[in-house]
Amino acid sequence: MRAYAIGEVKRGIAVCGAIVAFCVLLPGALGPIIWVACACAIVAVFFAAATRIMAAIRPSSSVPVELDSSFKPKVSVLVTSKDEPADVVISSIKALRKLDYPNYEVIIINSNSSDRENYEQIERYVQSCPDNFHFVHVDKVHGFKAGALNFLNAHCVSKDSVIEAVVDCDYIVDPDFLNRTVGYFKDERVGLVQAPQDYSRVDGRNAGLYYEYRSFFSMVMHQAQRLGLVSFTGTMGLVRTSLVRRESGWNEECITEDGEAGARVNRGGYIGVYVDESLGKGYMPFDYGNLMRQRRRWVYGNMQVLVQNFGKVLHERSLNLRQKLAFVTQTTAWFQPELMVAALSVLSLLSWRISGVRLFAKAGMAMLNLLAICLITSLVTFFVGLRHEASLADRAKALLAHYGLLSVMSTGWLLWLVGYRMGFAVTKKVPDQHTRSSVPAGQVGLIVLLGLSVLLMPHQSVFAGGGIAAVATAILAFFSVLYTNHMFSQYEKVVEPQPVAHAVVAQSAREPRELLTQENGELR
Repeated sequence: MRAYAIGEVKRGIAVCGAIVAFCVLLPGALGPIIWVACACAIVAVFFAAATRIMAAIRPSSSVPVELDSSFKPKVSVLVTSKDEPADVVISSIKALRKLDYPNYEVIIINSNSSDRENYEQIERYVQSCPDNFHFVHVDKVHGFKAGALNFLNAHCVSKDSVIEAVVDCDYIVDPDFLNRTVGYFKDERVGLVQAPQDYSRVDGRNAGLYYEYRSFFSMVMHQAQRLGLVSFTGTMGLVRTSLVRRESGWNEECITEDGEAGARVNRGGYIGVYVDESLGKGYMPFDYGNLMRQRRRWVYGNMQVLVQNFGKVLHERSLNLRQKLAFVTQTTAWFQPELMVAALSVLSLLSWRISGVRLFAKAGMAMLNLLAICLITSLVTFFVGLRHEASLADRAKALLAHYGLLSVMSTGWLLWLVGYRMGFAVTKKVPDQHTRSSVPAGQVGLIVLLGLSVLLMPHQSVFAGGGIAAVATAILAFFSVLYTNHMFSQYEKVVEPQPVAHAVVAQSAREPRELLTQENGELR
């Protein structure tokens, strides 16, 4: 067993011991805390269930403004990279060269890289591109991806740029990407336009992972458009350059800078447009570890966005109640309460066993019964919400993939709550032969908590709703991890990134233009 794994086990045992000691020593003081926590959990579960079932039942919505194909302002396409494989980035640049749009520039920024040879390959390729393609290297940038975008806005983006498009460096965009999105900005009310983030190389072996992620765009984004407030989700998104500059750029303290920027645009009275067309595709995470890190970052970052903007959104007079609801549903879309519910049930039932106070038992049983609502919500979400996109088998796979991530989506927001400072972790775009999928410790903890809940609950209630829900959730959590690991093992065998033949293209006959770089703090 690895040293860090042993450390995690020790910390887990210490936390469990502290909880037990608290229950033994302070059962009376624990009561109000448990009941307040249970009340919050009940509200959270019912809110999440209601909004997700609504989104699943009514997934379609219309675009609120017309696309004006004649509107062709200057667009700056921004691509950020940090130690990304050169062949992956060059493939993305090649796709951007094929954009069927008359007035655009592409700026690729490489920042905080440790592999000089890698980014120099990208630089040499960009030198062979047309004059509207630019490469920027910055040794040190503060604020992760947001810092890189701010650097581009400060030093590189053209003064006459009207729209900024953000594209991840692994995305292969369609030639029609800008033509199908920019025209909405002819309406002065539009502040941002978002197309779905999509993945390539999807087949039966990884369909569950794909549709689990796709459900966010199939339901939540449609619901947001129906309610009248669409947020920014990053890649394949466009925003007015003037708004970025007016709002002091991208928030470098938030690890989901896209959502935070979208919140500020929405608060400014501008509307967002969701274009439900796949206009570009990137790579899915190649292993369980990368998927968990990515999803945990989304949950944590959305918690930052929610807390920083909730009060301002609530008091914003230009937004109606439906729009404020849309903001909350989008920022909480990845939150899952199952782990919290299981922990509260164990805490309540353990306190009842120690103190004999029946109120603790009632609280524990209430928590276990909430699991039934969580299960029903998940079933409706995937089996009804994806009915027009996926087969019944693929929807079942999506449900399993979803439960394989429960512990991550249940704890991401808790990390923020306890003051943990999470950094921006780049999702790997290629399989790592040294990294293998493994069972997440949090998922094991969830299963253990559910088992303890069943053991601690009143014997006559084991086969009641709460007991059945706890057992069903534990079984799903167990098999979902095994199946998700299986999907990743199959995915890694067949989804090798296609290398770019002769990625480093020889210089064209023309003299290469001067590239903007920064080395040791000096621009040249």
